[in-house]
Amino acid sequence: MDALAITPSGPRVLYAGGSAGVFTSADGGKTWHAANNGLVPDPFERKIRRYEGWIFSLTVHPLDPDLMYAGGVTSSWRSTDGGDHWTRFQSGRLDIAVDPQDPRALYAPNQQWRYRDQQLVATPVVPTEDSVVKSTDGGLSWSPSGLQLPGGLHVDRIVVNSGDPRVLFATTSRDWVFEAMYRSTDGGATWRTTGLKSTWVSTVSPDPRDPDTVYVETWAKNDDSQILKSTDGGDTWWPLFRQADMRAHEPGLLPLDPAQPSTLYVGSDAGLLKSTDAGATWHRLGSGVASPVNSIAVDPRHPGIAYAGLNQGGVVKKVRGRWHPINHGLGETGVEDVAVDPYRSGVVYAAAHTGLFKTTDGGQNWRRVLDPRRHWDPASRRFGADAVTVAGPTTVYATISRGGRWFLWKSVDRGASWRRLARHTLSTGEGLWKNVDRGASSRRLGRNTLLTGDGHPLAAGAADPETVYVAGRSGLAMSTDGGATWHDAGLAGSRITAIAVHPQLADTVYAGTAAGLFTSTNAGQTWQRAGDGLAQAHVTAVATDPEQGGRVYAATMNQVLWSDDSGETWNRFDTRLPPRTFNALAATRTGMIYVGSFNGGGIVQLRTSARTPRP
Repeated sequence: MDALAITPSGPRVLYAGGSAGVFTSADGGKTWHAANNGLVPDPFERKIRRYEGWIFSLTVHPLDPDLMYAGGVTSSWRSTDGGDHWTRFQSGRLDIAVDPQDPRALYAPNQQWRYRDQQLVATPVVPTEDSVVKSTDGGLSWSPSGLQLPGGLHVDRIVVNSGDPRVLFATTSRDWVFEAMYRSTDGGATWRTTGLKSTWVSTVSPDPRDPDTVYVETWAKNDDSQILKSTDGGDTWWPLFRQADMRAHEPGLLPLDPAQPSTLYVGSDAGLLKSTDAGATWHRLGSGVASPVNSIAVDPRHPGIAYAGLNQGGVVKKVRGRWHPINHGLGETGVEDVAVDPYRSGVVYAAAHTGLFKTTDGGQNWRRVLDPRRHWDPASRRFGADAVTVAGPTTVYATISRGGRWFLWKSVDRGASWRRLARHTLSTGEGLWKNVDRGASSRRLGRNTLLTGDGHPLAAGAADPETVYVAGRSGLAMSTDGGATWHDAGLAGSRITAIAVHPQLADTVYAGTAAGLFTSTNAGQTWQRAGDGLAQAHVTAVATDPEQGGRVYAATMNQVLWSDDSGETWNRFDTRLPPRTFNALAATRTGMIYVGSFNGGGIVQLRTSARTPRP
């Protein structure tokens, strides 16, 4: 999602824009449907007009909620019926700002983006040296509006104060790097620079009741973001989130409520945050997860308890319907994988960017049980744990990466000590030999399986803790003796993104790849490609039902499916969400599944039909 707009008629009517066009919700975001009539072309036209229909900006007029503007990559669109129908009114894209007191008054940068010779090119809207243009007839014609910038500078965004339309802000950049923010107090006739310093400014939110107060969301050179505030028209700035326990990763400032401008909302990896005193203090809202999710695990003894590893923000735990962070001893680092010990209550492992961690009290306290820095040079460019699986009452496997190389480790004492099984490659026996010259010489194929970090490439059979599967760049490797020896388990040349083993049958394994889902019932000797919608899909996650062996779940880039016949036929869940990338799955024995999203963030709970009675 690249744009979000809320109608002034009520907070339950929302619009979202992105690569699939415009979506609208009439119930506060619970359900969504496409609103692309006249906006998104047919597939043939899309091939001709590249990027057409991709929406980057949405604007709803505060006096007329039926009047909307949408900015795409190569066109600008207008709707006069609340998004039911769209018409193109500008062949080049404009980032439009509306006068909140005059529906026909518009401001825009004096540049329209067109797609030429395989690249986006900025051309002027009107032949003038002014960098901002104004329209008083709803965009039919444009005239200069005061601001003249040095050569090479572009105006990226214009924002009008909804309480005082004479106050405008304009952000500028040079070669996609933020240069300065300008302010006008006379409707764009004159401008002055503010004191804002940053690498990039993504959001500008003026206080509608105080023309001197303004909030901005900025990005720094280290890819970190923060919310800044000014009470003197932008001359001086200071950061919000001075509370140590409320410092948020990648905070996103949501639009201000004109009726309550001192109430602020910020979405972040720490969840949804709210301030009722203009940013002086903050508290968390709701029970959801807003940040990108890497992995989800369910406590098999207590299906109502689940854990999720976040891309930034550590681990969150769901108890009594609410998600909350549990990072004491772990920190708010990135967590690639989480695994719940099914044999001991409260024992959870977390594969984090800073090593492998374990908790024995349900996440109240964590300690590192496998530290890459003890075995390698701490100056290495990258190291961390990438996947973890509990294979038996005392057996745990984990993969560790360093500098692009992958290592497989095993513990037989619940993580107290570890032994390295493989370093970057797994020897898979004599392998397959190929002859190309009638016996004069032979070449061995598949001798070693190169370990990779795509997805969650590690799984163990619940029915046999000595059976473990590891994904490699040249296929799948399998061990039936706890990692002492390995053999080739097929799928040579496939990019394997996920593995799941049948809960009762260790020889039945599911492998998600970038080219579909595959099933084997003989430990990888032969494989069958799944049918229906998964035949050629990019599968991002796979999970099996903990009790019903024939039920399997799969996620792709934008959909979630389930099968009740071991993958022969598939049913699609109706998530009722805008397109997003689903990449984490966890199933409970009650029929509920958790689905995590990386691109779009958050966790969705889905339920299949009534469960099959147990014999």
